[in-house]
Amino acid sequence: MPRKMNTYVALLRGINVGGNNIIPMADLRACFEENGFQNVSSYIQSGNVIFQSTINSNRKLVSTLEKILSQSFSYDARVVVIESGEYNQMVESAHQGWGDKEDQKHNAMFLVDQTDAMAFLATLPAPKKSIDKVSTGSSVIFWSANQAKVTQSSMMQIAKLKAYKQMTVRNHKTTRKIKELLVKVSDN
Repeated sequence: MPRKMNTYVALLRGINVGGNNIIPMADLRACFEENGFQNVSSYIQSGNVIFQSTINSNRKLVSTLEKILSQSFSYDARVVVIESGEYNQMVESAHQGWGDKEDQKHNAMFLVDQTDAMAFLATLPAPKKSIDKVSTGSSVIFWSANQAKVTQSSMMQIAKLKAYKQMTVRNHKTTRKIKELLVKVSDN
């Protein structure tokens, strides 16, 4: 009996940003396919790869993919891997209004190593109640801030911290589009 295929998204950290770790998406998809992953697709240049695998462990996939990507593309790969159903639950756990208001910036900060989001949030600068709206899901922090005051947000300081290397950030449009793509692949 063939093993069940699970659908996942791999969120690669730190590729194609600021001229660093440039990886063409065609090369990235080919790398996944050459290493036995199936129904591989990518979404935009920031390193979002939807794929299927018979491996049913996020941790094993992270370890495998980080090794493969580091060797194939000569960089220190960091990857967040999330199973389709789990990703859907994560996105649904965002605070009310996350991604809905055009005058606000909305990001999802996906944590590497399946870190507990509440504990991780406690290590970051405290959100400013008048500017930031923050909520957590399983291994994800959702953030919204008024565009006019975004530079005053304490969350904008995260990029300067060591903790920033423990996350990969996606805006709300990318986060929701990945959710749609995962459903399409899972339904096929």
